[in-house]
Amino acid sequence: MDVSTVAEWLAAGEGEQIEFKERYTSRVIESLAALANTAGGQVLIGVDARGKVVGLADVNKVVESVISASREAVSPPLAPTVEIIRLPEGAIVVAQVQATGRMHAKGGAVFVRRGRQTRRASHEEIRFLTLRETPEVYETLPAVGASWSGLNLARLREYFLADAPRAMAAEAGLTDLAVTAKVAVVQAGQTLPTVAGMVLFGREPQRYNSGWSITALRIRGQELDRNRVVDRRELVGPADELIEAGQRFVTDHMQVTYRFASDSLRRVEMPEYPLDAVR
Repeated sequence: MDVSTVAEWLAAGEGEQIEFKERYTSRVIESLAALANTAGGQVLIGVDARGKVVGLADVNKVVESVISASREAVSPPLAPTVEIIRLPEGAIVVAQVQATGRMHAKGGAVFVRRGRQTRRASHEEIRFLTLRETPEVYETLPAVGASWSGLNLARLREYFLADAPRAMAAEAGLTDLAVTAKVAVVQAGQTLPTVAGMVLFGREPQRYNSGWSITALRIRGQELDRNRVVDRRELVGPADELIEAGQRFVTDHMQVTYRFASDSLRRVEMPEYPLDAVR
């Protein structure tokens, strides 16, 4: 963003999508959560309530605090765009978020932005935010902390060659195809992988979310006890590799019997667990 855009925000004053904060406190994160729950917007830190720039002494520390708290104190995490803007009156920090379609809570409380106020959501507003959520919304959010370089571009190109050969033949940009397929999203001028993009095409998706892995265990007997674990593997990689690795783990350990069809001399393998069920 440029200085002229920030100057326009300062001149317009606080509103539904703009809030001023004189310094960084936890209320900045409440405001970002409220904006994400409502219509998106920006918080200008280092600006008093009247729109006067007071500046910040340590802008780098404020940037780090906003990014880490948005990730750690908000559920589900936020991924704001945070920039330092240097004005004649002093340096400020601008944190921007988009409306995500999900309900974000900080410390168990849900906040919304109404007019010039950030306040706790009412029961009816929480009900509305809950009803509008869908799993598809989460999949299309930017993956927290991930960048375009985190995607395996060779795998992505191979996918589009098979799925959209005409578009690839027309030399459509890989980023454009990724955005259309919702495996990437453009945010503040940057192309970022979505959750779906990282799960499907990430180089190391588990770096960004350990929950995208599989812990495979073989246990002696039927009681879940660490002393009974005879094999344990942490399976990582994109989704298709995880599925294959998980199936291999099960097939490596299960028993296989055989039967002969009444009209054939060939034996038919009968695995302990149906492979369709395993998959």
